[in-house]
Amino acid sequence: MKLFINRIQRIVKIIKLSISMSDLGKGAGYAIKR
Repeated sequence: MKLFINRIQRIVKIIKLSISMSDLGKGAGYAIKR
């Protein structure tokens, strides 16, 4: 059970990272368009 929870936490961390990366990318793209 603990292994399962660790795996979920890792997936959540990766998802949060990818979301923040895409937000950064959007911000950069927005700045470049201006």
